[in-house]
Amino acid sequence: PKGFKWLTGWGSLRYNANAQLTILVYGRLLGGSAYKKAVCFARSQMAYILNPNRSYLVGYGNKFIMQPYHRAASCPSPPAPCGWTWFDKKAPNVHVLKGALVGGPRDRDEYEDKRFNYAQNEVAVTYNSGFTGALAALLEPAAVAVKCS
Repeated sequence: PKGFKWLTGWGSLRYNANAQLTILVYGRLLGGSAYKKAVCFARSQMAYILNPNRSYLVGYGNKFIMQPYHRAASCPSPPAPCGWTWFDKKAPNVHVLKGALVGGPRDRDEYEDKRFNYAQNEVAVTYNSGFTGALAALLEPAAVAVKCS
């Protein structure tokens, strides 16, 4: 759907971003047309993830996720107490967890921006690691120079 390569429902963006990084590294090793295909594929996937009208990266674009599954982001600033009352609120998080990649959509682009929906809204280092690596690989001068149709 909409060009996003989907593997599984829990943390779909994690798998996609890790695949992007793997393909970019392998494409670079092979060189030539394989590298171009890898860069063009990763760009298309990254464009889906970072779409400014539905960005899955918290804090990025015009419309980003407001309720990532993250206790500290949903709590008020200290010294106010933090507990399940805050976490269970059906309102945007008190703090914007800028740069966190959420789990992502289901197989048909369905997405609920609701904190309790941890399969789609969970954030984790493992989600961001492949994503950050793929972004870095796409910003290399050789990748920037690739022209995709």
